[in-house]
Amino acid sequence: MANILVCDDDREIVDAIEIYLLQEGYTIYKAYDGEQAIKVLKEQQIHLLLIDVMMPKLDGLQVLTRLREQLDRQRLERRDMETLRRRYEESLPVLR
Repeated sequence: MANILVCDDDREIVDAIEIYLLQEGYTIYKAYDGEQAIKVLKEQQIHLLLIDVMMPKLDGLQVLTRLREQLDRQRLERRDMETLRRRYEESLPVLR
């Protein structure tokens, strides 16, 4: 089943959402501010993020911006590695 991160500075809202999602069989991770959300996202494989927009430390939009920047960096790194691998493989016949 999916791992869901619920992030809101109102603990009662997080707990209420958790009750319903646990009944459906989901694994729930909780965070109460944007910094905690970033930490959980780095440590766990999260399939769905439910996040409040207005929170202390980092708001929901800042969290999403950082998440997108990280995903873009990872895509660039994979593309760069794929390019290096392809160049290496293309050079193999020349080395033989």
